[in-house]
Amino acid sequence: MIKTFTPNDVIRYAYHETLEDENETIEHILLTDPEMQTLYQDALMLRHQVPLTVLHPSDRVTDRIMAYSRYFPQGG
Repeated sequence: MIKTFTPNDVIRYAYHETLEDENETIEHILLTDPEMQTLYQDALMLRHQVPLTVLHPSDRVTDRIMAYSRYFPQGG
């Protein structure tokens, strides 16, 4: 059976989430398909930029969530 690879598979490959038996085929696709190669390069760039983003809410957002939650009784 021949597996068709999708852009999602290329993104999984960029994040090291593919199985070993998929890697060889994906690597061949990346060498022969310029569109998939561009997608792969973009995914790598984004993967390296994610740690630079803020991954936690600001104190203001946390305070507003806590204030909102006080309006609801505990236990339903």
